[in-house]
Amino acid sequence: MPYNPINKMLPVTVDIRLQHRYSEIATELSRLTHFNKIEVLRLLQMHYILTKEDTIPMDQLLFMQFMDVFLGVRNVEAVEKMFLISCITNEESLTGSEFVKILSLVLKGKLPDLINFCFEVYTEMTRSPKFIKKEGVLLMAKRNSLKMCKLVNMEKFDQSFVDFVMIEVDKDRDNRISLEDYRKAVYENVAWLQFLGRILPTSTRKEKFMKLFTNRPYINNIQTSVSAMIREKKEKSQSEMKSQSKSASSLSFSSDSAGLVINHGGVRIVEAVEKMLLISCITNEENLTGSEFVKILSLVLKGKLPDLINFCFEVYTEMTRSPKFIKKEGVLLMAKRNSLKMCKLMNMEKFDQSFVDLVMIEVDMDRDNRISLEDYRKALFENVAWLQFLGRILPTSTRKKFMKLLKNRPYINNIQTSVNSEMKSQSKSASSISFSSDSADLDINHSGYLTTNRRNQVVVDGDFLTLLLAPKWRFYIFIVLLFLLSFILPYLFFSHITAA
Repeated sequence: MPYNPINKMLPVTVDIRLQHRYSEIATELSRLTHFNKIEVLRLLQMHYILTKEDTIPMDQLLFMQFMDVFLGVRNVEAVEKMFLISCITNEESLTGSEFVKILSLVLKGKLPDLINFCFEVYTEMTRSPKFIKKEGVLLMAKRNSLKMCKLVNMEKFDQSFVDFVMIEVDKDRDNRISLEDYRKAVYENVAWLQFLGRILPTSTRKEKFMKLFTNRPYINNIQTSVSAMIREKKEKSQSEMKSQSKSASSLSFSSDSAGLVINHGGVRIVEAVEKMLLISCITNEENLTGSEFVKILSLVLKGKLPDLINFCFEVYTEMTRSPKFIKKEGVLLMAKRNSLKMCKLMNMEKFDQSFVDLVMIEVDMDRDNRISLEDYRKALFENVAWLQFLGRILPTSTRKKFMKLLKNRPYINNIQTSVNSEMKSQSKSASSISFSSDSADLDINHSGYLTTNRRNQVVVDGDFLTLLLAPKWRFYIFIVLLFLLSFILPYLFFSHITAA
């Protein structure tokens, strides 16, 4: 049998001897791991070199040094727990096969396997088997903040981080994170995979290390898994939309968890539409009946302001997962989501905090750090712009042209009508009020007519001069002035010549 060198750094005799020794183990491990036989043989030889020809065991300290030097993982506690989880034969040292298995998982593991592995490491770090408790998250946050900054008081930051984690990751709201909660959160956003500290090496370090024992190109399995999941979701949603709609209209209805989807514009916030579906489904939680479909359209298209206040508040409490109240943490969470959609490059933390402070000052009327339905209602009657302050729920008045498919009656903006009647009943001042029904913004201009845009503008009690200078009268005024000047100027000119 011809000799093929595996490791040119070793003497030929040692290389042949190690190939012969590890041949059967390498064949078995190539079936159990993501490496082929040649790669397994080289990793086993690496283990042989690191343990100084098997004279010393690969204990915890040696494994930490290896992870630090070769893979750049310096989280000592995490590496310690990884070592304890991987040691099966002997609790004090890693064998060659265990060394290959842990490297297979860390370097080339797929997302489902990495989710189970990281969760097990975190439960060991927080010392609570099967669950990550709220106290464990706070403990890890304090450790990380001590590493980040030893001068600044980080207690408020730690508590905010814990609240944010529990809102995002604790899906069943039992104040502890189970494996199922963790899995759902990671599938929604892969950034949650290492939320309590780094466990896995970066892709750059993985690629550099793998060049030591393989010629195969490095493939980021995490990114590949996420891309495949996104692609699968898109294909599934597209196939369902095509199968359920037979016309080219702008409206398609899907009875799955995504709920009601507007294809060509309109309401695009999937989470808000999902909560609208859950609120509207009374007979069956999974799909809308015909009568429920008509009721939700009646509310969305022609609902009056008091009904829309109750409806929007209920949707927002579902989105922030706090029944009966919108808490300060929920406002911050929604602000972070919206800022991520707005801009992924800029640091939006200061903007988010400023937005939260503004909301709590303007909307939290009783100053109890949470927004009740009564607070929300009072804020809306003062300024209707707060109706959709946590994200769009209702379609714009322009998109409500959908009603032309149903009847020939003209569309009436009930929100605008309610606001105008409310303002007329409250005051009859000389200020003019311009209401834009598309953006649901209410602007007060004490100088008279306000021209924010050219759609659905209403003038109340404006002075005559301001009304006269409105855009629709300017053309006629210009024509009259031009006509008068065409007679006055020649008259003055000839009279001046005659007098001379």
